[in-house]
Amino acid sequence: MCSAPAYPTPRSASSIVQPVPAPPGEDSATPPGGPPLRRVTQSDIARAAGVHNTTVSLALRDRACIPEATRRKIQTIARRMGYTPDPALQALVAYRKSVVGAGAHSTIAFVTDTTGADCPGELQARELCLLGARDAAVKLGYTLEHFWLETHEIAEGRLGQLLAGRGIHAALLAWHRGGTSRPLDFDCRELCAVRVGNAGWNPSLHSVVNDVGANVRLGFRHARQAGYRRIGLVLPSGWDEASDGVWSLAFAVEQARLPQQDQIPPLTLSGDASNHASDSHGSPPESRAEALDRWLDACRPEVILASKPHVSAALSRLGRRIPDDLALIELQNEKPDATLAGVRQNYVSVGALSVETVVRLLQQNQRGLPSVPTVTLVQGTWCDGASLPFLANGGRQVSETMANGTLKLATTAA
Repeated sequence: MCSAPAYPTPRSASSIVQPVPAPPGEDSATPPGGPPLRRVTQSDIARAAGVHNTTVSLALRDRACIPEATRRKIQTIARRMGYTPDPALQALVAYRKSVVGAGAHSTIAFVTDTTGADCPGELQARELCLLGARDAAVKLGYTLEHFWLETHEIAEGRLGQLLAGRGIHAALLAWHRGGTSRPLDFDCRELCAVRVGNAGWNPSLHSVVNDVGANVRLGFRHARQAGYRRIGLVLPSGWDEASDGVWSLAFAVEQARLPQQDQIPPLTLSGDASNHASDSHGSPPESRAEALDRWLDACRPEVILASKPHVSAALSRLGRRIPDDLALIELQNEKPDATLAGVRQNYVSVGALSVETVVRLLQQNQRGLPSVPTVTLVQGTWCDGASLPFLANGGRQVSETMANGTLKLATTAA
């Protein structure tokens, strides 16, 4: 049996704002019955602790430059006195930071470990993300500088030293080769860092990523709306690994809604997450074509959700034409045109939201590793195209509504 959690008893207003006598020399209109009520300030805490105001400010922000014992002592005194930050003052500080001129302290690092020249799909996604990040940075009074760990001959262990030496306190950690996790091999205690995309930097940071699960479900439901019953999914193995299985899990959720005779297992093609354009990093073309051919014959899908660059060459070798023999929904439709139906990942929004997130961390002075990492999911946009023709004899109507912040879709037979 689950018991209700024990929450602390709310403090009364008198315990939150304590009566603090005005310091000598200050005018104070003392109301009848006691000293005036006013907000506890950092100067009050400094006098009580016997330290300088600057020490109090740094200790309340938990800065490592103040000894831990001193920080804990000052924080305890602040809690006992009922200190709370002044929201109006915080808003003023945030505003002043947002309008400061460009310089070292208003630079955000965008860190990757590959140029993407050998991975055109990754390069295209990164450029879109950079576009959104740069625009957002300029609007907030910051500049964005791109660091390639390998191209700039920067050892990852030196990255923290390099950024600190440049006076850069904010970093966006973006794409890297493959879908596996990699260590964050530098000291980030004085750094505000945000993970961009599904780059598996370890330990975890606040992240802004494409909502690939919602995008798979969006494509799946448009396939049902167009009248298709047997819907398949073809993925490079690295994609699912990089997303902790979100691609295949979202597909399984939608498959479970279908009659059992229409359910199709997904096909995973070997290859890493960065291989968007060719078969040079994974299965040779022949083995991909053979695996796809066996799966198509066994499962007989009417439409597949896939990335066209991963399957187009294999389908051509097998003599399968799109959309005459097989309909296709592109899961990475970054250059929408009339020929290709699919989901456009909103990389521009991912870049912009990443900057907004790291700027908020800067303004709130939240540096180092978060105790509770958060993830911001950015949904894709559906794009109609000729690769998904509507089946007039089996159409379905798909309605989408938002309820309590959750996407709910109801499908009814036409």
